Parts: sequence; C-alpha cells; structure tokens
Amino acid sequence: MSCENLVGGCFSGDRAPFALHESDRRSAVVYLQCCVENSLRWSDVETQIRAYLAPRGSGEHYVKWVDQQIQQAQKMFLPWLEEIDTDQTNVVDIR
Repeated sequence: MSCENLVGGCFSGDRAPFALHESDRRSAVVYLQCCVENSLRWSDVETQIRAYLAPRGSGEHYVKWVDQQIQQAQKMFLPWLEEIDTDQTNVVDIR
C-alpha cells in the first residue's frame, strides 16, 4: 500500500479529530489525491488510518473515538473512492 506516510498530517495531534483544522484538511486533500492516484480502495484507507491511530491509545473509549475518526474520513473520502470500490471485477451477476 502507498500513501500511509500522509495519514499523520490529517491529525493535528495524537487526540485531534480527523481534518479538524484548516491545515489538517489541506493534508487530508493531499492524502486523498494520493489515494485516488494509487487506486486505493476505501478499505485500504481505513486500514491505514487505523494503523496510524492504533499505537496512540487504547481502551474502549479510545476505540470509539477511532471509529468516529473513521466515520469523519469516510464522509470526505468515500465519494471519491466509491468508483474504485465498485470496480467491475468484483461484481457478481445474480440474474
């Protein structure tokens, strides 16, 4: 996978929400561009974000917080990655 080195720029700090500040949003756009250019799927992006956040906390509250960050990222990224996720090689015709 590529682009994982850009994930950290989307967070101002270890506990800052995804793309909260303007500089974080700019970094998120750069990350999104990289993901599109490298044909990453949403599942790849989610994996990269979770991998970035995993060593920064633990416990039930932190897990819920991580899930919230994933939801925020999904709102921004999924519309751009949707076509990649629905590529025709994985479609099954049930007719």
